[in-house]
Amino acid sequence: MTRAELRRQKREQSKAGITRVFTEAQLAEHDRQVVAAYKQNADRHMRKVWDEYDHRQRDEFDKHINELWHQRWEELNTGTPEEQIDTMLSYLLAISARVLIERFGWLPLNGHRFTKRNKIVRFCNAVIEELDRIAHNKNIGAHEYAAETYRLYGVRFMMEETDDETQTTFTKE
Repeated sequence: MTRAELRRQKREQSKAGITRVFTEAQLAEHDRQVVAAYKQNADRHMRKVWDEYDHRQRDEFDKHINELWHQRWEELNTGTPEEQIDTMLSYLLAISARVLIERFGWLPLNGHRFTKRNKIVRFCNAVIEELDRIAHNKNIGAHEYAAETYRLYGVRFMMEETDDETQTTFTKE
């Protein structure tokens, strides 16, 4: 380069500001710090938004849940005792089937062939047979059946009351 070109280059660099050269590792570290700062700011912002939403909506949400609970409680407690039992047993079978299909990957009946080899069909038939067996056995009540199940298989469901609510818990001892 000639002296004139060197002077021109020096002048252009002084006009453009300072030029720094970074290594790839330094650039990667800078990018990591920028992303971490962005995430921290976004988390702080979302926590603030959620806290504002939580305080504003909590009472309305609790009121809505209580209304739904009372509505469903009234739906379950209408009709004769036999109708109430049928409703509860229908819920029990529907809940069990839904959990087995959604959480344990059992095949649903819609879109699949209805055969007696399908696990959900066999499960529903087994539950109905067990309910019929219990209904026709006058010597066993709900508490005796639960105690026998616990004695034979070590599984028990219990109702626990806390200060605000009653919960069903699964106990394996």
